Amino acid sequence: MAYGAGDTSWLDLGAVPAGLSAQATFICRSGPASYDFTFTDAPPLPAAFSGSSTHDINVSLAGSRLAFQVPATDHYVADVNVTGGTIELGLRRSDGSTPRAITFTGPGTEDLGTLGPGQASLDVTPLPGAQAHWTIVVHAVSSAPA
Repeated sequence: MAYGAGDTSWLDLGAVPAGLSAQATFICRSGPASYDFTFTDAPPLPAAFSGSSTHDINVSLAGSRLAFQVPATDHYVADVNVTGGTIELGLRRSDGSTPRAITFTGPGTEDLGTLGPGQASLDVTPLPGAQAHWTIVVHAVSSAPA
């Protein structure tokens, strides 16, 4: 993953076995930098995420991976709001399949289809241009947020 100044990103480090600690190592190739980290479990749905992502021409990876726990088989959507830039949002199902990513430049909804119980995630990939500020709420269609 690549980050620009002012980016706020999410990362999926996978499960951490009992008794062990989560760890992350970052290398800054452009000089001194500071980072803040918060470690937490993947939240159950419904869940909201927000961040800022900057495209890096040298890296074609996601700026964030939003991991979440699907509590039950249901039809899910991601309500998206983007300002200041453009992102692609791509689903990673618990079976590893990845449908085509959708591009957002403002508010919209991505239909995630039927998801079964277990962990899934969304990859947020910033596209060339200005830094994108985004908020994504993932929920079952039957429990749309107010």
